[in-house]
Amino acid sequence: MMKQITQVRRVVTIIVNVFQNIKSYLLIWIILLLVFTFFSIIMGTQACQEPDCTGSSDDYALIDGITRQFLVMMRNSLTDLHAPIYSELWSIHEDDRKLVESGMSQRTIVIFIYLIWLMWAINIFINTIIFLNLLIAEVNNTYEQVVSESTERDYMAMAQLNFLQNKYWRLLGWAKFFWNKVRRNKFNN
Repeated sequence: MMKQITQVRRVVTIIVNVFQNIKSYLLIWIILLLVFTFFSIIMGTQACQEPDCTGSSDDYALIDGITRQFLVMMRNSLTDLHAPIYSELWSIHEDDRKLVESGMSQRTIVIFIYLIWLMWAINIFINTIIFLNLLIAEVNNTYEQVVSESTERDYMAMAQLNFLQNKYWRLLGWAKFFWNKVRRNKFNN
């Protein structure tokens, strides 16, 4: 029973310490997600195939546009990769009337599409490869720290228990009795 309590205490300590140690990491990660979200909105990407996200395969029905795009960026950074959708840009590129109405040239739209893919690749590289590896390293360091501290703490607790036991035995006069018994057994064998 004592071993299970020690293991549960160790796991809870690991979880608490991990969250304390990754606060700054989470702040930087959210700031990066917001930067990539706003860039993708400015460049004209969408979170869904349908403009209002009501398609059968769309995950973001009833969510506003900024939150949709933020969730796409967050899912990408957690290795649930989702290619950028720029169907509105492409429809402008393909339709001459829309092209004239938008005031952009086909070349500008193609440059936008290349920039969308470049920023998507940078987002994947920074958030998925670099930040997830940093997170894994931080969790590993925290685990090692807690395990080493808990071993020291366990030995300190056992020493305190031994000290208290010895103190109570002396108080009750049992220490002499047990010491004599140990000495007799040691020399008799």
